[in-house]
Amino acid sequence: AAMKFKHIMDENSADLTEDFRMSVANAFHCVKTLHPQLKASKGAVLFTGGGLALYPNVQVGSLSITKAALRNLALQLHEVLKEDNI
Repeated sequence: AAMKFKHIMDENSADLTEDFRMSVANAFHCVKTLHPQLKASKGAVLFTGGGLALYPNVQVGSLSITKAALRNLALQLHEVLKEDNI
């Protein structure tokens, strides 16, 4: 995660995109890459997110957005991966 104290109105689109890539897209890439091994070993995936996913804070705007997106990703992956006992 991009751990920075930056008001949401001080952010810019490029930084938001990069923070999303770092926090959410990379997590997705890891799960996709490891899926065969997780399936074979009946492994597990654990994402940590904290309260910002549900209670965003404008002082850490980008982090709040990426934690909400990571939570959404985790919920979607749960639906798909439970079919493989992951």
